[in-house]
Amino acid sequence: MMAKSKEIAEESILGALAVMQAIDDARRTIALAKIRCLPFETLLRRLSDCGAQESELVYVLIESARSADEDSALTAALDEILKSIDAPNPDRDRGERNIARLLRTVRPEISKALAIDCLKHRRKSRRTIGFRAAANLEIDGDLTHFCLRRFSETDDDRFLKLILSRPLQLEQVSPDELIREFADDEYWKMRVIESTLRADQKVGLQLSNNSPKSFIWAAGRLGLSNFIPEIKGLLSSSNDAHSLLGIVAWAFGRFRAASELESLSQLVDDLAQSMKVPELQRFEGELNQR
Repeated sequence: MMAKSKEIAEESILGALAVMQAIDDARRTIALAKIRCLPFETLLRRLSDCGAQESELVYVLIESARSADEDSALTAALDEILKSIDAPNPDRDRGERNIARLLRTVRPEISKALAIDCLKHRRKSRRTIGFRAAANLEIDGDLTHFCLRRFSETDDDRFLKLILSRPLQLEQVSPDELIREFADDEYWKMRVIESTLRADQKVGLQLSNNSPKSFIWAAGRLGLSNFIPEIKGLLSSSNDAHSLLGIVAWAFGRFRAASELESLSQLVDDLAQSMKVPELQRFEGELNQR
């Protein structure tokens, strides 16, 4: 009887907790819904008053459909808030994170000036705002030159990564120089070649001999099946062809090159057969006997 009473009490407590949770969720949803009902001018005033600290307010502004004039007003407000929170204080980081989220939703032609100002800043966290907003910008020759200069001043490789998000401005920067900067990072070496191929396939192909794996990876990502002959040539001329087998197979799969995959399968089988020298055979035999 006592066990049954305890079970009923526990169920009652759990039921009460579920009701309390539902009430709490409803209150938060109602509060957010009330913010959604406010006119844009009121939202903007509250944003300035709180220094972009209210997460619910920021969320509502992010999801709102704004006109160009409203984007301009929002950007101006964000600029003023950034000026007011530049000095160290406990709330600065949260304010900057919210501003980064907001500025990324502003039309690029409107957010560009503020994004560039943030990229000029001495603090890395403030530059993060600029990088978030700059993800929507056109990376032209002037912006490429700016990024290269800022990289030399700050050693912040996000400036290089930004210019690789679009076809590379070959008049402003050499792909070989960028590859040297990312010498120890296979992924970003590939991104240099990918960005170069998007700008000029002939220039991108010239990078293949010194960075065959990165080139094959980039070509596969871009679906450039016209480079199948060059990829086969890289494989056949490589001194360590086994290290390229996996990435070549992946690229041929991306190209849906079924016949090339069949030929590659035969090459893999032949390579495996050639590796069966007496020493390896004895080793395999010993393993099988254990």
